Amino acid sequence: MWNGSPGQTLIDIEAQLIPLVYLVYREALSSVFASQVLTPLEEHRDVARVSLGLLTPVGHLLRGQYRPALDRIQDRCRKSRIDVGWIPSPPTRTPWLWSDRLLLRQWLVRRFPGEEPFVIRCRGSEMTCLALDACRGWTRAKVIYDCRGAEVFESVQQSGLGATPREHWTHEARSRIDHIGSQERRAVTESAGVTCVSQAMVESLQDRYPALSPDKFCVVPCCPHVESFTQAVAGRDAVRRELGLQ
Repeated sequence: MWNGSPGQTLIDIEAQLIPLVYLVYREALSSVFASQVLTPLEEHRDVARVSLGLLTPVGHLLRGQYRPALDRIQDRCRKSRIDVGWIPSPPTRTPWLWSDRLLLRQWLVRRFPGEEPFVIRCRGSEMTCLALDACRGWTRAKVIYDCRGAEVFESVQQSGLGATPREHWTHEARSRIDHIGSQERRAVTESAGVTCVSQAMVESLQDRYPALSPDKFCVVPCCPHVESFTQAVAGRDAVRRELGLQ
């Protein structure tokens, strides 16, 4: 879509847009990456000068088996005029090899070398906390927490602890869940704003952090393609009957 006046080039138009960088932590190869990251960013192009920062395990960047998937992301970003940067994250087994926070700060300094203010939108609380650390001392960077769900409750359920009283959790499980909770708390309270996928998610966070202003929260719906879900209903119901999950 061309919104410029006669004589203006595409570069002139983009230079006037809000600088926005969207950061994703170790999720570039997830099944929802295209629909939940790339498609929304493409919709932002008329209102923001979009960059995408992908903190990606270094093994994914070096191993040939992942190259086709990474190339597809690169090609789509190029066609969509989205500036993408790959930031190597250390292996899961040896996270102490280098600092995600330090590399992220260096990448941001190169992307925004002057005094121009910019917005950082972070997918999930872990990415938000890394960005808050990387931007410490900067007043020109505004970090937004893109809350994708009830991270603490989901972690409890995924760990199979939903029906187990907390006092019966193992020390490792309690430490892991508490760490996720502290990340969420920091992301919600220290960020400049919080976007949620539903009003119910906003209300859940407001119940847990009542001291925060309602103005800090904004609903950005997932907007799924409802028809594609409807088409799967018959098969879903058949599988439920077969498994006795009615």
